[in-house]
Amino acid sequence: MSDNYTPQPPSTDAQAAANQVIWTEGSSRGPKPPRKTNFVAIAIIAAIVLIGALVALMVTAAPNVSKDGAGEQTQTESADPSAPQTEDPNAGAGEDSGDGSATEAPSAEEVAQALAGLKRLEADDKAALGSVDAPVVIIEYSDYKCPYCAVFSRDTMGSIKTDFIDKGLVRFEWRDFPIFGEQSVDGAMAARAAGEQGLFWEYNEALYAQAPESGHAELTRDVLADVAQKVGVADLDKFKADLDSEELQQRVARDYQEANQIGVQSTPTFLVNGQVVQGAQPYEVFQQVIQGELDKVTD
Repeated sequence: MSDNYTPQPPSTDAQAAANQVIWTEGSSRGPKPPRKTNFVAIAIIAAIVLIGALVALMVTAAPNVSKDGAGEQTQTESADPSAPQTEDPNAGAGEDSGDGSATEAPSAEEVAQALAGLKRLEADDKAALGSVDAPVVIIEYSDYKCPYCAVFSRDTMGSIKTDFIDKGLVRFEWRDFPIFGEQSVDGAMAARAAGEQGLFWEYNEALYAQAPESGHAELTRDVLADVAQKVGVADLDKFKADLDSEELQQRVARDYQEANQIGVQSTPTFLVNGQVVQGAQPYEVFQQVIQGELDKVTD
């Protein structure tokens, strides 16, 4: 991977929204990946900015589920990892527009609908699980160096897959949000490279399975290649070459830009039909939110 390449920073409006939403106590923030050029295709940026402009104006009202704040933020360590955080969906309502009239904040339902519009439903998406016709879509923004993301993968993802994804009730879409430097980007690229050989989710699971219980995993290229061999990637030479693939870099950048545009600042962050769930919550939290969305369909 060249030394002059990075995902692009968020727009001013999106960053303003990010300062108000989608982060929680008990998370830690990390530095942005090192700067590189030629990473984002102009067409991809234009599409993301368009939807980001809408969502950034509305995201401060997003319904947010967070029980213990188990997550990673993009800048600083928090002192209390157990402090519960729930965003007030009516915060900022009635703000003066400057001409004496009040600006009505969007409703939680309107925000959820806007965020739900981020689902891609691409049938050939190697980084997605489940039917494109599933009534509930979960989007996860995650980093392979994030220990809380590893906790979710090890403790919760399997139950969601068995109880909902495999039954056609949930589609799960992955988004790369590499916030802890060059190794985060390399981890994202490695999973994408494994995906090119049909093993994205096997690689994803294996990489998190060997992550430490605390602290950030070391994701050197030798480690990434070892994991590829363990999960059965057939062509290791192609795998290693794909770690520098411009096409795969653009896919990672597309995800990174999307996360920034809607103000994601912590990993893991989930959208469940547009409802924000932060951190490595226990299975029961996801079960409750998913069932609530399924009930809406059957009502």
